[in-house]
Amino acid sequence: MIDHWEPKMSISSLRGIDCNTPNFRDRSFSRVLLERYGKRIHQFDNKKQLLSAFRDAIAGHRNLWNKGILHRDISINNILIGKENAPVGSRGVVIDLDMAILLNREGSLAGVDFRTGTRIFQSVMVLRSQMKQKPGIIFPTHDYLDDLESCFYVLCWICFAYDGLRLLIDPQPSFLCLWEKLNPEIASNSKFTFLHEFALPEMSSWFGETFETLLQSFQTFLVAKINRKTRMMHQKVPRLSLEELKADATKHYAIVLGFFDDAIKEVEALPDASPPFATRLPPATASPATPPRASASLGKRRSDDVPEGSPSIKKPRTNPHAPRFPSNLLTETSSMDDFYGD
Repeated sequence: MIDHWEPKMSISSLRGIDCNTPNFRDRSFSRVLLERYGKRIHQFDNKKQLLSAFRDAIAGHRNLWNKGILHRDISINNILIGKENAPVGSRGVVIDLDMAILLNREGSLAGVDFRTGTRIFQSVMVLRSQMKQKPGIIFPTHDYLDDLESCFYVLCWICFAYDGLRLLIDPQPSFLCLWEKLNPEIASNSKFTFLHEFALPEMSSWFGETFETLLQSFQTFLVAKINRKTRMMHQKVPRLSLEELKADATKHYAIVLGFFDDAIKEVEALPDASPPFATRLPPATASPATPPRASASLGKRRSDDVPEGSPSIKKPRTNPHAPRFPSNLLTETSSMDDFYGD
């Protein structure tokens, strides 16, 4: 951190709201100046760098979870590549905790909410949360598995939207376009279908079998968890608190990190370990990525190093202080085995 500023301004003081108002969570204004850490994940130079950055970013997400923090906004803009020659554990990081919550915070907005996160990377359950107004539906808590699912979609976007050489494919695959639809039902149905397909769509040959195996393993892991959540949702099983999910989290993080460790070992064993992009010529069928035009859809983060066409739309944070669920998440229980299985 380079510097910070806290002018002692809060939502309650500016709007004249009593801090004891039900379902109101006060916010204090502050500014923090940080040194830029590294490039965004889509600006990788070789396969090992991409895999290592992803692996360590997920490990960082696990560390946040173990400290009682859930990120809730994993996207291509929020995963950075570590500095050159960074040690294992620092080769990739997650940033932007604007939507993060404390696991044990009362009224923590922990329930799934389709307004949370970046549309193209939102999990199936977060997208389906629009259904929670229907009688009898109990949506599971937005948890670490939703964020791991978002990591999967970020990796998919890189593997299927790029030819491997920092060049966006034009036109983009149709399923990626559906994932970014503002209608959450369309995006959810497309992702659910994609996850349950027997074979993945064709990706650039640059990524090779290593990435195909990685995606298939990650896909199989997520399908079992999503199907389990879906069954429990329709069986009206009481929602688990985030604290109750900690028991299985260690096992699940280890499984996903193992997928990436195996992929990194495979890449390291290749005779040509993915030289930098500058040594390769771009194919004629791809169009070069260019800086984005100024657009209101970019939200709070505007950067000249994000390629045009990259996903950037977040759902508006309407009334961020009022939880969509009553603040009794920490008292609701059910069997961990029933909820997630092995």
